[in-house]
Amino acid sequence: MKKNERISLALKKYHKKKRIKKQQRKEIKTILWLMAFVALISLSQTFEVFASEKIEEPRMVWSFPETATTTPTVYQKRQLVANQIRHIGKQRGFKWLDYAVNMACCESYLGSVMENKNGNIPSHSVDRGYYMFNDYWQSKVSDECAYDLECSTNLFMDKVDKGYQALWVCDKHVKGVKDYSLKKCGVK
Repeated sequence: MKKNERISLALKKYHKKKRIKKQQRKEIKTILWLMAFVALISLSQTFEVFASEKIEEPRMVWSFPETATTTPTVYQKRQLVANQIRHIGKQRGFKWLDYAVNMACCESYLGSVMENKNGNIPSHSVDRGYYMFNDYWQSKVSDECAYDLECSTNLFMDKVDKGYQALWVCDKHVKGVKDYSLKKCGVK
């Protein structure tokens, strides 16, 4: 078996293990629909206040109950990372913003998985950060840069601008695939 085939097979096995189960997706969709419904009710109450001529007392705008968690969901975090990557790319005039997001999605699920120790060559090496810079092959990339979104995104974009995108196994998985990050990571 060739080196590329082993890497590809290991990558497929790794991503298969990390996929979110169908039931979890259904639960998340249900929660999002409920949140949208509550937000709609809240907005309708707010518009009623503005529509009335006389406002006697301010209406309370809906907010999360104190017992509910207000931490962002995995998908919200991924969307935030995708937005930040696009912003960094726009600032520097990078042409392939969707490609950069797709690569971060393929490599680290947009920051959900920040290390990979499986299937690497050499076996003791570690892939790190949003774009999985290998500590053996890309030893000049510090851990601080690999785990920092802005630094690693700029470094990734520098490499792509110089034509080195084939360094990443994910290049062949995302190149030319429409809506890759939407299908694999749930972001636009």
